[in-house]
Amino acid sequence: MPSAVDHPLVSQTLIAGICGVTTDTIRAWERKGCPVERKGRKGVAAKYRPADVIRWREEQAALAASGNLAAMDMKEAQRRKVAAEAATAELNLAKAKGEVVAIDLVGREVGAALAACRARLMSIGASVAPKVDLAPDTAAVKEMIDDAIYEALDEISGVTFEFGADPEEGDPQDAAGPSDGDDDAAAEADAQRMG
Repeated sequence: MPSAVDHPLVSQTLIAGICGVTTDTIRAWERKGCPVERKGRKGVAAKYRPADVIRWREEQAALAASGNLAAMDMKEAQRRKVAAEAATAELNLAKAKGEVVAIDLVGREVGAALAACRARLMSIGASVAPKVDLAPDTAAVKEMIDDAIYEALDEISGVTFEFGADPEEGDPQDAAGPSDGDDDAAAEADAQRMG
């Protein structure tokens, strides 16, 4: 009489039912290494330990998920192929709709924009320094510096981050003219603090 820790052996038909597959699939699994407690032969049915078969299937699934194509059965390979084709179709549709951007394009554009921003901001000191001696007071110096900063910000905010846009074409917003409302309000507030 088997003890509580012993697992009963089951037939090929029963293990197929437990796993939800056919007996042909069980035989195919055997050829791939599925554990068989007692091999079948003429007149003697094969016997399987369900826990061992289930553990083997989990290992196969893990190998298949990790990309080990040799461990995949045909059904799993077909499922993965359909999933990959669906993902590719969705990506192509998103590209056609203009909802995705190539990472290398973003990297190049952002890098170029940041380099232009850095260069323009670094030039502010050189453009303002010669004028400082001519300024009558600190408010005038501040105004010169603010003007140089706003000019630099306007310049670098034009077409800098328009991916794939031709910088020669310009920004449609530029044709309407920049909005100076916020800048004027900030300058007025600064003047009140200074004077």
